[in-house]
Amino acid sequence: MHLDLGVAPPRALVYAEGDPRIALLQAGHGPAVIFLHGLGATKEIWHPQITYFSENYTAIAWDMRGYGDSGDFDGPVRFATDVADDLLRVLTERRISCAHLVGLSMGGFIAQCFYHRYPDRVRSLVLADSFESFSRLLSPAQLAAFLKARRDPLILGISPGDVAEETATALLGNNPSIEARRAFVAVLSALRPATYVRAMEALAAEDYVRQATEIRVPTCIIVGEEDRLTPWEACRTLAGKIPGAEFHSISEAGHMTSLEQPMIFNQIIEKFLERQA
Repeated sequence: MHLDLGVAPPRALVYAEGDPRIALLQAGHGPAVIFLHGLGATKEIWHPQITYFSENYTAIAWDMRGYGDSGDFDGPVRFATDVADDLLRVLTERRISCAHLVGLSMGGFIAQCFYHRYPDRVRSLVLADSFESFSRLLSPAQLAAFLKARRDPLILGISPGDVAEETATALLGNNPSIEARRAFVAVLSALRPATYVRAMEALAAEDYVRQATEIRVPTCIIVGEEDRLTPWEACRTLAGKIPGAEFHSISEAGHMTSLEQPMIFNQIIEKFLERQA
């Protein structure tokens, strides 16, 4: 699955070695911008951003452990420690002292966890359609309903591909492009069921979450106006907690803003990064 803007630059599939090995898609030169995918995606979802930002930056998209081309793992996982340490390995392997982090949904949560654990390694944060934690975003009843709808079918043996169209309808905006919907369904369909379930359970169970009020790097919050999972009001509230945070909403986009409206999404981030320079 490729959704590119213009002519794609040369890209390399590289790895951060360790347990598990972490797969990276990398292109370009300059300050490092690392893209972190959401629960139902992989690094492939970031092709429009890799193409766009590699002109002036080292653009890197990762596969979280257990996703895409990254290695698998046994047992539960914690975002505040295990996944944050995976990302530290990525920076170390690529010889990056400090990076801009762009996270969508779960990826934004990972970016926050990494910042709270290794604040000196983060230059700025872009949190798109994201949250402080599931426990602060969803009520207990909403969280139970989320797990019932997304996790329980997989536990019963239904594959991610079997529910990909339904999930895309729930997460995308009201009138997504055919290309965006097709790309998202393809990524969802390729997910490993066991990893998908473990990641959901980890999000629901994560109990070590620092306050967004403690973030002290430039931060940009983005949300799709038609996002039903992390709605406009919740993202606006998150922006209000972070000192000096910017807030941007994108019309005609749901939860997957980077995929549904890639040009607008990219331009918002580009201007934000230029201000950090």
